[in-house]
Amino acid sequence: MNILDKARLFQTSILSTIIMGAGGMAYAQTTDVTQVPAGAEDAFDDEDTVVVTGSRIRRPDLDTVFPTTVLNGDQFEKSAFTNIADGLSEIPAFGATQDSFGGQGENIGANFVDFLDLGPSRTLTLVNGRRFVGADTTGLGLSVDFNVIPTALVERIETIGVGGAPVYGSDAIAGTVNVILKDDFEGLEATALYGQTERGDADRRQFQIVAGANSADNKANITFSAEYFNQEGLVQLDRPEIFSDRDTPFISEVPSGTAGFQDIDVDGDGDPDSVFRPQNLNGGEGLIVQLLTNGGLVSSGQTTLPSIGVGSFGGEFFQFEPSGNLIPFETGGVIPGQSLFFASGGSGDEFFAQTSQINSPLERINFGSTVRYD
Repeated sequence: MNILDKARLFQTSILSTIIMGAGGMAYAQTTDVTQVPAGAEDAFDDEDTVVVTGSRIRRPDLDTVFPTTVLNGDQFEKSAFTNIADGLSEIPAFGATQDSFGGQGENIGANFVDFLDLGPSRTLTLVNGRRFVGADTTGLGLSVDFNVIPTALVERIETIGVGGAPVYGSDAIAGTVNVILKDDFEGLEATALYGQTERGDADRRQFQIVAGANSADNKANITFSAEYFNQEGLVQLDRPEIFSDRDTPFISEVPSGTAGFQDIDVDGDGDPDSVFRPQNLNGGEGLIVQLLTNGGLVSSGQTTLPSIGVGSFGGEFFQFEPSGNLIPFETGGVIPGQSLFFASGGSGDEFFAQTSQINSPLERINFGSTVRYD
């Protein structure tokens, strides 16, 4: 070994000593113990909420053109909805449509939904991802009557807006409602609901029973449900102060220009009031149909318009009592802006108030079942 080799060996030994010394110092520093104040550990243990301020987790329900809305079956139970459509109507994206609360010109008693207010025929309804039979008697669409889907079997309801048309066609232009039924229910469940208006009428009753069982290996399930629903009817004559009171008009606080109301300054304060029955102003006596009576109206010709004297017998009109006696018929006054078939005051009946429904009478009996095998 020459002098140069000895010098290199000496330098290497010194460098190794320095490195080992640094490592020893670093090790000594890591062994220091920091004392935690008493009670601090309990404070951390009590905090069990984790707040995430940012996430890269994919959310397909928020990445679509219109967010997906999901309603769970327990939400129906907590809100006491007796029909799937009633629950969906609480979502702002659904507009007013055909329901069982009166005002139906057709499909009486049916319950449709109208997504994005584009019409029931543009909202597709699926059950477990499959098309369901339509109930629109007009033949104008495939609207599904939600009365025939047992609410007791509903696991959840998914609504998808806009994007279903390329897959399902024009009846899904507005959106798609997919009703998922229970396929893993085990046990027996019975529920009963009862309600009525503040005036003690329009009673609603619902009774439901659900029973289900799984196989021993949990590969199969069968679930049955039975439902009875009864809803008493309500006509406009049951609310005379709103629809048919002959003494005073009905004035509401609805915004100016609301359909069905006329803006008239009744109290003279300079601001228009929303009047529902303008024919009752200035002592008018309601909207009387002077073409129909219980016993029959007698006319001298083919046309009868008592309010303007057409069809009279020398200026007088007569009608038959239910018992068959002929008695005088009092004519009413012409109502400006209304048909001549109507009159303010006089004989006759408030025909439309007796027949126009606020709440349709409805009785429904549903039986349903689901079967699953994996």
